[in-house]
Amino acid sequence: MDRLITLDDTSWNGGTSLSERSPASEHVSTKNAAEEYLKTLGSKMSVSTISSKLNLFARHFHYRDLSSCDWHMMRYEHVVNFINHLKQKKKDCHRQKNDGLQAQLINTCLCALKGVTQTAWNLGQMSDHDLMRIKAIKSLQVLRQPVGACPDVNHVNY
Repeated sequence: MDRLITLDDTSWNGGTSLSERSPASEHVSTKNAAEEYLKTLGSKMSVSTISSKLNLFARHFHYRDLSSCDWHMMRYEHVVNFINHLKQKKKDCHRQKNDGLQAQLINTCLCALKGVTQTAWNLGQMSDHDLMRIKAIKSLQVLRQPVGACPDVNHVNY
C-alpha cells in the first residue's frame, strides 16, 4: 500500500520538511542578478548584446562592469536617470538619421534592465514594489517607414 507524502513528511527528501524551511521572503540569494539573467538567454549573440547594455548601465553608475554592479540596489529613479542620459547623448550627437537606431538601443537597454530586475526579484533581492515600478517604464516609440515604401511618390518612374 502506497502512503501519502505530506509537506511535513521528512522521509522523502533527506530529512527537511517544507515547514522547517525559512519562508521565501526571508531567503535572499547572494548571486549577481545580471550574471544569472545572462544565463537565461538563448544565444551567444544575445548574451553579448545584453552584456554590453548592462555594462553601459553599470559604468554610468561608476561600477567597473556588470559583475561588480549592485543590481539589488537598482530603483526606478536609476533606470529613468540612465534612459534620460542615453536620450541626451542622442541629442548631443546631432545624428538625425540614426534616431530609430538610438531608440532601439535605448529600448534594448530598458529590456535588459527589466530582465535583471525580474531576476533580482526571483533571487529575493528586490521588493515587489520596486519590480513593478521598473517594469512600468514604457519603451520609446520607434517610427519606421514600412519596408518597400517610397519616401516620395513624385520620384517614382512609370
